[in-house]
Amino acid sequence: MSIARALLASLSCVSMCSPTFAAEAAKKAPAQRNTIVQGERTLEVVDLTPRFIDFYQAAAAADPETRWTLWNEKYGFAAVPPTPEGMKMAQGMLDAAWPRYANALPLIRQGAGAVEPRPEVVLRKVADLLGLHKPFVMQVTVYVGAFDGNAFTAAPQGKPIVAIPIEMDASQREAVFPHEMTHAVHIATAGLTGGWERSIAESFAEIARIPSAEMPAVVRAVIETRGK
Repeated sequence: MSIARALLASLSCVSMCSPTFAAEAAKKAPAQRNTIVQGERTLEVVDLTPRFIDFYQAAAAADPETRWTLWNEKYGFAAVPPTPEGMKMAQGMLDAAWPRYANALPLIRQGAGAVEPRPEVVLRKVADLLGLHKPFVMQVTVYVGAFDGNAFTAAPQGKPIVAIPIEMDASQREAVFPHEMTHAVHIATAGLTGGWERSIAESFAEIARIPSAEMPAVVRAVIETRGK
């Protein structure tokens, strides 16, 4: 597949897979937050795994409908469009993934600290390769997904956010993480909306700003420096 076709395929995730957040409720456990400063770059890591664990424990013996209610009350994060149809998708994804969470709990309990490559390493390599030399603030959200490998990038309030599912296979994450981080940097530098409703014109504008050899170089650089 050519670089342009690969980018077009990946942009469908940026366009359609922005997060759905259930309505905020006092019952949600707090997310863990960590801020990493690299010169003019600020990376905020938001870890939703404690919130998921709180939901999982509460829903362990629940029937599917009660489980869905608890998901909305205690967790409420899914990689689907923020629409009523998206919420229906989220419920179906939860039902399908539920039997697999028990085996994934040891990894989930490790939280964002278990994510490799490290978010700060990915940002540094991507920003250096793309020549980002100005103040830049972004967020990485580590969440528990539905075993579908659905990482995505969005900027619902102007700040780029890369969301990474903790259960994603590590080898897959090595390629996907820098790819999504590249989208985040381009959302900021090219003035794109980053929202799930972004236009086709904006998607092509992003492609036009990425030299054809750049994306593979970013992926290689992150893989070669894993853990450094």
